Amino acid sequence: MRTTHLVSGILMIVVSLFCLVYLIPFHTHPPQSDLDLAPSFIPNIAMATCLLTAIMLTVQAFRTPQNSAVEMHDEFGEEATGGDKRVMLNAVIWWVAAAIAGSLMNVIGFELSMMLLLAFGLYALGVRKLPMLLTVAIITPILLSLGTWYLLGVQVPGFIDEFAIQVDAILASISGPAE
Repeated sequence: MRTTHLVSGILMIVVSLFCLVYLIPFHTHPPQSDLDLAPSFIPNIAMATCLLTAIMLTVQAFRTPQNSAVEMHDEFGEEATGGDKRVMLNAVIWWVAAAIAGSLMNVIGFELSMMLLLAFGLYALGVRKLPMLLTVAIITPILLSLGTWYLLGVQVPGFIDEFAIQVDAILASISGPAE
């Protein structure tokens, strides 16, 4: 586990620094006005958080002695199986499901593609109660879509955003012109 933590931490540090130093500053636009948040604000917070956790993971790995009892029972303990055929098949199935959902996003929108992915994922994880499965699979993508629109002002591809724009227009017409 110590080696895994060291390699993971160092890799995360490199990726975070790449994003913070090059990718985000050179590939985001400046804010449209002085009152707007810069489009790089949220990605910078996310990458700074990743960098901080990577540093903590690396420091913790350096402080853990090799071949200690703590290391053997760290995350998975004795039940860790490693990567057998079943684990690899499961990972491939999830990669394919995510690729299909990502491809469908441009065709049927965020909400519908995530509803399908959540329904598949919940069923694969053993959720067999249909009301619970449908409730979570339908409500979660809609709430995420509306949350990104109303809280962050970011549109995800889909039909709910058009609905949210119409609601905004109706609310604006009811409240009257802004002064």
